[in-house]
Amino acid sequence: MKTRRLLGITLALTLASSARSAAGQTATGLSDARLRAMETAIRAGEFKKITSVLVAKNGVPVFEAYFNGADAATLHNTRSATTTVTGMLVGIAIDKDLLAGTQAPILPFFPDRQPLQNPDPRKAKITSRISSR
Repeated sequence: MKTRRLLGITLALTLASSARSAAGQTATGLSDARLRAMETAIRAGEFKKITSVLVAKNGVPVFEAYFNGADAATLHNTRSATTTVTGMLVGIAIDKDLLAGTQAPILPFFPDRQPLQNPDPRKAKITSRISSR
């Protein structure tokens, strides 16, 4: 598996494309001025420990910037961000009745990974309950 770019912040914004209109907005109305203001604030130190921001739509980056000596090859410890994003996705799945709740076993969602390479009856009890320690 390729090493992926790990980001200090991932902004989950809905964007249709990186095309800019004459009014200074993306095709879906995202303000260029706000993106510039965000970047300026990060560079000015208003937000601490930010090393990168990526805004993408359908896997296509429409804004990408690096800060505090980081670049596209810099690796980051993103456990906390991963927990946050996973929690949001679990909440959405529960809201859309795709998941019965945080105690629902997750193994049935991965039929392509079964039979398990290293079977263990405890794996059938793994749920989507998230804990930040």
